Amino acid sequence: MAYKYGILVKTMWFTSFYSSIMPIGIVFALINVIFTYLLDKYLILRRYARTPLLSADLNRAMVESLEYCPFFMCLGSIFFHNLLYEPPAINLIADFIALGLTSINFVFPAAKFNEIVFKIEENSADNTKYDIAKRGFITVIPLI
Repeated sequence: MAYKYGILVKTMWFTSFYSSIMPIGIVFALINVIFTYLLDKYLILRRYARTPLLSADLNRAMVESLEYCPFFMCLGSIFFHNLLYEPPAINLIADFIALGLTSINFVFPAAKFNEIVFKIEENSADNTKYDIAKRGFITVIPLI
């Protein structure tokens, strides 16, 4: 499954990088992602003998790596616009500003930004020890 995640991230990054010279590639990548999703769903539900053992860490890491797609899109735009033709200075400045804004994600990832903006209070009931929490139980089942 990690291999399939790697293919998905590679597809998204390459699509982002080359989208400035071939916008139809976004449509092809979308069709690829949908087809891959449907195929994996079929294989997991109908063909695999047991489900793959995955933790949430792999999913989180792959989603966080997809946050760099706008960076690659800006980088590809700068690279190909300068390679193919001489763009006006205002377009080049706008591309570098967008590249700078998307580079902020390297220093300040979106997960940390979400923790600051959307504060979630920890539920103290989840962090109590069993000996303390069992006082509030209606029935107590002895542990062996």
